[in-house]
Amino acid sequence: MTKNQGFSLAAPSFGASAMLIFALGKGQPAEGKNAFWGQVLSALAGVTTAKILGTTWYAVAIAVFLAFLVMLVTDTFHPPGGATAFLACDTGQGWWFVLLPVASGIGIMLLIRYIFYRLTELIPESRVEVEEG
Repeated sequence: MTKNQGFSLAAPSFGASAMLIFALGKGQPAEGKNAFWGQVLSALAGVTTAKILGTTWYAVAIAVFLAFLVMLVTDTFHPPGGATAFLACDTGQGWWFVLLPVASGIGIMLLIRYIFYRLTELIPESRVEVEEG
């Protein structure tokens, strides 16, 4: 990967986030809290790991693991956060990456979702069947 700055780096994980947020509906990974904090905490895990360990292959693996662990502990599971941690670490992003594009981007996406669903009153039910045990 290149060491570019900007929104192009967040595009893969934001694409996956958009699919969850707009298509999944009310499932846990699609909830606003999970989407926002899952992305932000994962970006922090990726940037922190890159600052401490660099941008090596094992640093990227540790960043993704830490993102998963933080989301699990904080109950903010949002799978695209793993890609955000990967990108943040692999490309050696700085602290601003957490705010721009990650926090602002996911915040705008959630605002659009809120406005759309308020205007249409069409909050889709989760399309994923989950067995409770």
